[in-house]
Amino acid sequence: MKFYSYGSIGLPVIMLIHGGGNSKWMFERAAKLMENEYRVIVPELDGHGEENAITYESANAEGDKIIEYIDKELGGRLFCIAGASLGSQIAMEVLSRRPYVAEYAFLESGISRPKKVMAKLMAQKWLLAFMEKMYRWKWLVRLQCKYSGWPQELAYKLVEDVMEVSVESNYNLYRTYFNYKLPESICRTNAKVLVIYGSKESKMIKQDAQYAASRIAGSSMAVFEGYGHCGCSLGNPEKYVDTLKQFLR
Repeated sequence: MKFYSYGSIGLPVIMLIHGGGNSKWMFERAAKLMENEYRVIVPELDGHGEENAITYESANAEGDKIIEYIDKELGGRLFCIAGASLGSQIAMEVLSRRPYVAEYAFLESGISRPKKVMAKLMAQKWLLAFMEKMYRWKWLVRLQCKYSGWPQELAYKLVEDVMEVSVESNYNLYRTYFNYKLPESICRTNAKVLVIYGSKESKMIKQDAQYAASRIAGSSMAVFEGYGHCGCSLGNPEKYVDTLKQFLR
């Protein structure tokens, strides 16, 4: 795992954790929009982007590395931890282990309860190989971008990222992602938490957002209207940053 830093040392620190199949560029634009007010740290997860030679293992393993970095480089505490999809799941894992790790948490579109059927289905390596082929179908990628609210110019970047993730990393990613269970210890977090999702998200994501919020005392919920899965964080960094800043005020 690599960590990329934007903004000056001494500013309040926000960590933005990207989703599965993406890489640091998912939050690069948002980080640059905030670098004058915050120091923004963007991890590049194992198995993704420049770290694609390292096999992704699980949200738990990624959480270990993020906690180690926070302890060694950031004095053990953040101003805010945020993540999208897989990144949200990893952020929840960090919050569950360290109640005082952050003052704020901004959790977008993360699965918080096991999905046994999906986990079993996505653990089939032949299906993962087929999905990789599907990402070569440009019309399908363009359709996904249109539905989710992602700019069309991101379509080919998304394809490049997905194609760089190994079958083994994808196997571990989907198997652990859909088997993830939000730890009971999340209730002890001291962070002020906002759980958010897109209005076009699947029923599964919306229900898991509601479940996560119900397990975190004092948390609140919000909706990115008109967006599908991670549509705002990927496609409209200005709106994403505005929403995040309003929450932090």
